[in-house]
Amino acid sequence: MRFLRALRKAFRLRRVTCDLVFGTGDPATTGQISGIVYAVRPLLGRRMRIDISPNFLVRTFEAKGALAISVSLARITLAVARLAVTVGGMLGWQYVKRRWAGWRGRRQQAVRYSV
Repeated sequence: MRFLRALRKAFRLRRVTCDLVFGTGDPATTGQISGIVYAVRPLLGRRMRIDISPNFLVRTFEAKGALAISVSLARITLAVARLAVTVGGMLGWQYVKRRWAGWRGRRQQAVRYSV
């Protein structure tokens, strides 16, 4: 999970733009939806821009959008390196435990037979 969180930090949302043309066929419903979208727009922040064009006469829906993301290769490399060290350390520790158990078991067996 730490790897996924670190990987998520490597991606940054720079800008989202969306152009909507819509109409429900009913002018009242189209107006209500337009009002909701206009009310929500300021809450989205500077990076998100939504332009709407309500069509009060015809039932229609058209959307066009763009998304700008920046990717940090250094953060991705660091996340992968941490994962490799963690997994390698866990596998290495399992190897050491097996070797130690085998050596200890042989030693105990030799002591048992020598008595």
